[in-house]
Amino acid sequence: NVNCTPSAPYTIALDNGQNGTDASTRKMSNGTALVPYQLYRNAGRTAADVWGSTAGTGGNVYAGTGSGSVQSIPVYGRVPSTNFPAGSYADLITATITY
Repeated sequence: NVNCTPSAPYTIALDNGQNGTDASTRKMSNGTALVPYQLYRNAGRTAADVWGSTAGTGGNVYAGTGSGSVQSIPVYGRVPSTNFPAGSYADLITATITY
């Protein structure tokens, strides 16, 4: 959720997580086992929708405008394959809001 001043522009960036070297190589871990996954800015989940931390021209952050009330910002995810050992996998993503 974001709550910004009306008409104030903001961006939300998501980092690479604990096991990724960039937004395209995020991985969840279970010990030494790693499962690749991706986070997206909209439900289409296309390559152009990958959510990362690059601002400016060609950036991949989420951009919005404040409304003065709480705005819910969904994050969409996808694991490209289920061909991994069963288990509990996790990663930690840090969101940075700039306004």
